[in-house]
Amino acid sequence: MPDENFAQASKPTSSPNAVRLPYEQGSSSELLSANHVFSVEIVSLQERPWTRGADGLEHRDLQMNVRLLEAFKGSLDAPTQSAFHVEVPQTRESAFVTSDYQGLWSHISPASGTKYLVLADGSSNSPAALMQEGHCQKLLGPEYISDVRLAIEAEGVRERGQHTEGESPNEHDAVLALISFSSAKRSHAKDLYERYMWAFVGPAFHAKRDQVLSRILEMIGAADGDIDFRSGLISDVYDATVDLQPDADLNRRVLRTFFSLLLQKNAAPLQEGLVEVEIYGLAFDDDKPALKADSILPDHREREQLRAILAAFDSERAHAVAAWLSAK
Repeated sequence: MPDENFAQASKPTSSPNAVRLPYEQGSSSELLSANHVFSVEIVSLQERPWTRGADGLEHRDLQMNVRLLEAFKGSLDAPTQSAFHVEVPQTRESAFVTSDYQGLWSHISPASGTKYLVLADGSSNSPAALMQEGHCQKLLGPEYISDVRLAIEAEGVRERGQHTEGESPNEHDAVLALISFSSAKRSHAKDLYERYMWAFVGPAFHAKRDQVLSRILEMIGAADGDIDFRSGLISDVYDATVDLQPDADLNRRVLRTFFSLLLQKNAAPLQEGLVEVEIYGLAFDDDKPALKADSILPDHREREQLRAILAAFDSERAHAVAAWLSAK
């Protein structure tokens, strides 16, 4: 649970009855682990000259005038549309070399008119302080604001789902309601929303897999789903499946869905990663086949079709999977 400072910082900015995102310190979801989420626009900025420091690195400060556009989570001590000053440091090895992580602001190039979604975790209510290194967890483009709005809407669905059968909270019903909502919104959701969703769905996948697995695999296989949303879901389902091993039946069900994506034109951006990581990781154990291919894909014509697709991937793992598909 958050301490009093965090709880104070996370008070809702609107009416007491408004739905708000919960704060869960350390959550894998940035929307939950942040106690402040807000959007800003860089109105103007001044870049100080780069100077080499005693550490051998180049340093400068950015001085920015920033406008607060909208607060989504946590109380802020500035009203929306107000302007405030932010000064942040930047560090680099040189103008031509970037090999080490030098801090959040050192790897972006803000400009006048640039908009950011700010996700921060800090005890201050000052947006300028929350945008500093250490408090600011992530800066995302404004295209992710729709994911924030979707998560807030989903939180209302989840809360209502907890009380469908009575007064006592029912987390299982809440998760099923969240899955149904997410499936309906899958073409509009991106990876930021997916991580919010999985923070609640993941535990249910482990505890009550039979009741959620088919719905999750349906979302992964849906051709109209957003690519970033599906990519995040593939990664999370793969990790959960690995955690639950040995379970040959689970492996087969997940692999069937993963292979189906190789036949989908809309899933082209996902396919190389699927072959190299998820499909190979579940089909092989210590570089040896973990299952028979025909126990997953009984139709030899489908296996031949997949082998032809895999021929386009020039990698050892793709060749190994193709050979596995043809093995008796």
